[in-house]
Order: sequence, then C-alpha cells, then structure tokens
Amino acid sequence: MSKKIHSELEAMFLKHYDEWCMYAYTYLQNLNEAEEVVQDVCVNILLRKETAKILNLNAYTLIAIRNKSLKKLKQNKKHETLNETNIRMSPSSEDTIILCEKRLHLQKAIASIPEPSRSVFERCVVNGQKYKNVASDLDISVNTVKYHIKKAYRLLRISIDNVYLTMVIIAILMFL
Repeated sequence: MSKKIHSELEAMFLKHYDEWCMYAYTYLQNLNEAEEVVQDVCVNILLRKETAKILNLNAYTLIAIRNKSLKKLKQNKKHETLNETNIRMSPSSEDTIILCEKRLHLQKAIASIPEPSRSVFERCVVNGQKYKNVASDLDISVNTVKYHIKKAYRLLRISIDNVYLTMVIIAILMFL
C-alpha cells in the first residue's frame, strides 16, 4: 500500500468520520452499526493491495460505505425474518416427532449411499467443506466431487420418494 493513500485516507478519516457515519446511519438507522460500517470500510481500504488504482478516494469511500450499509441492512433483515419465524413457530409435540422421524429417515438414506459418494456428500453438504478442499483431501478432481454429490442427491431423492410414496399408499388404504 502506498504511503500517499495511507496518509490521505487517514486525513480523510479524521476530517469526514462524522459525516460518513451519518451517511451510513441514513441507511441503517443505528449509530453503532453505522460506525462499524465506516470503520470496516476504512480498514478494508487500508488492507487492499491495489490502492494505486483508486482515482478518487473520497468517492470510492462513499460508495463503499453505501454498499456495505446496504449489505448490512440486507443481513439484518434476514436475521430479523429468521427470528420472527422462530418466535411464531414453536413446534408441537407431533411436529417434533415427525421432524425426528424425517431426520432419522434422512440419516438412514444417507447411510445407504455407496461409499465414495457418501463420503464426498457428507464432507461437502453435511460438513460444509468446499469442493476444492474435498478434492485435494481425497486426491480426486473437483468434477469427480461434483459427480459424487449429484449421484448422492439422485439416490437420496429416489430413497425419499419411495418412502413417501409408501406412506401415501398406506394412508389411502387406511381410509378405504
């Protein structure tokens, strides 16, 4: 990072900090989050390797603050929606039993997947590892990882559809 950009950003930060916070506040309506956004943007600029490409630092900073504020606002709405959903939906004992049965069936279905596909599926989908990391750990290509994931999903779909089809047939027979 060039010392010129560093000193210019430092001077701008000291001069425009309150203004930038108010700008972020217009989006977020929360002063603490606005200050956090401004600080994050300035730190990200300082950590950026290619600062020489920034032609107008003030304009760049304002745009970055706006984008970061909008992103934070979107994240807050997601969390708010999830919290509202959790509050509204307290599961009954029947729902809990059904959920446990579904989870148990899903675990059995995953266990029935042939080994290479099951291992890849568990690492990527269940544990959340990146395809690239799984490929390097297992010494296979990323395309092979994708193949195993696709195969696992196909087998799970077949297994789960068969169980639900059987349940529907049993339910129909019970009411005849």
